[in-house]
Formats: sequence, C-alpha cells, structure tokens
Amino acid sequence: MNIKDLLPYISTLVVIIGWFFAYFSNKRAKRYEMFLTKTEINLKEISGPMINQMNIILRDQDKASRFLKLQSLIDNLGGVKSPLFLESSPEIIYRYNRLEQYFYQYQTEPNETNYEQLWTAFGQFYERVLRKLEECHRVVFKSFDWNYRMERKNPFFRLLFESFRISYEFITGITQFSLLVCVLTLIEFVAHLVERTATQVLLVKYAPLIFPLTAMIIIFWLCFYGLNHAIFNYKKDWVRPKKPAEGFGSYTVDRIKKKYPYPTYDDAHNNQDTQPAIDIQQPANSDQDEVKVS
Repeated sequence: MNIKDLLPYISTLVVIIGWFFAYFSNKRAKRYEMFLTKTEINLKEISGPMINQMNIILRDQDKASRFLKLQSLIDNLGGVKSPLFLESSPEIIYRYNRLEQYFYQYQTEPNETNYEQLWTAFGQFYERVLRKLEECHRVVFKSFDWNYRMERKNPFFRLLFESFRISYEFITGITQFSLLVCVLTLIEFVAHLVERTATQVLLVKYAPLIFPLTAMIIIFWLCFYGLNHAIFNYKKDWVRPKKPAEGFGSYTVDRIKKKYPYPTYDDAHNNQDTQPAIDIQQPANSDQDEVKVS
C-alpha cells in the first residue's frame, strides 16, 4: 500500500477530525461562557456582598455593636433566602457551618474559650470567602486584564506578546490533539493484542512516528509554558483549594486575633458594663433554614 492508496482514508480522517474538533470546540466555548456567567453571579451576589458585610463587622471594635452585626450576618446566611444556597464551594459552606456552630455555642456557654473560637471561626470564614472573591475576580477579568496590558504596551511589545499568545494557544491545541492520538493508538494496540487477529490496524503501524513526534510537541509546549510563566503571564491563574483544618489551635487563634483584632474577652462578663447588650435567639425552624453540606 502506497501513499496514493492512503489518500482517501487520510482525507476522510481529516474531515471527521475537523468536524469533531469544531463541534467540541463550540460546545466548550458555550460551557465556558456559561461558567463565566455563573462566576460573575457569584462575584456580584454571593462573595461580594458577604465580604462587604464582614468588612463592616471587622471595622467595628465595639463589642455589643459587633455582636449585633454578626447576628445580622448569621440571620442572613442562615435564612431561607440564604445566598449560600448558590455557593459552589463546599469549603465555604463548611466554614459557615462552623461559624454558626460557635456562634450558638457561645450563646449557650459564654466563656473566653468559646468567645475566641467564635471569632477565629469568623476570621477563617472571612479568609476563605475573600479568597473565593479574588479567584472569581481573576477568572472573570483575566481576559480583560490581558487586553488592558496590551493597550499599555508600545506597538513592538504588543506585537511580540500577541504573537506569543497565538502561538501558545496553537501549540496547546496541537499538544492536546497529539495526546489524543497517542491514547487512541494505545487503545488500538491493546485491542489488537487482546483479539489476537491479523486485522488491519490504522494507527499502530505509525506508532514509531506518533510517539516520538508527540514527545517533541510536549517538550515544545513545556518551553512555551515556561516562557509564559516567566515573562508573558497569559491567563496564568491557578485555583488550588485547600482541605480545611480540623479545630483551631493556639497558633491559628493568635494569627487571626493579630490580623483581624477583636475586643478582648472580659472575665467579668456578667457585669452590666461588659455584658453584650443583645439577646441572641436561636432562629426558629419555621423561619430559618441552616445551610449544611450534604
């Protein structure tokens, strides 16, 4: 079999691959657009308002007033119209549940330990929501950030950076396609071994060409990745969720206390002058629904 005999198969294969590539690229673009829309909703309706409300609490250094604002936050986030019902991060839900737990635990047993646990839980909840807000902001605006950076550069560097962007996206697509061909070749090879037949194989006979070429493409992509990481910074945003730690140690309590200072607990809290001037009530089941992680 010579090249002329393979031309019809190659043409058909190219057309099929092109159709699938266009189809899945279109679906991926639509999914990404939906993802950006939901991320923007999280930014405007969930993370943003929560951070604003918690910033008000952090700025208030009056003990009674701060508790009133904290109670308002708990009522809002634990209510039947809680914005946390649309929250996509299980860790944020987990942090809120701990905050709510220590809030009512302090109500039941108002002592210094529960007081510090409460505000430590609040500080950790604040940190996680703030991190989510920053992540959403980078995801929504990273393309805008790139365009903004290009507008500030002179024509020479703009041409250089845009050329790199196009080349980087192209080599990324080629790398993904090459890896797909490698996987298909391996699948065909395994199927051929299992069946142990003399049937015609399409990709396996080109394996000595496919695998070295793919390795070269991957090395080439790694070079582009390194350049992007070191110089160009095109869409260099990575989200690394961390598993929440169990319990609050003294180091965490001290760090939160120093970073987000709150009024110190007075052992004589039963005195009229030091007791919080509020009556925190456990929300009734008919009016409040707790947000729990399933």
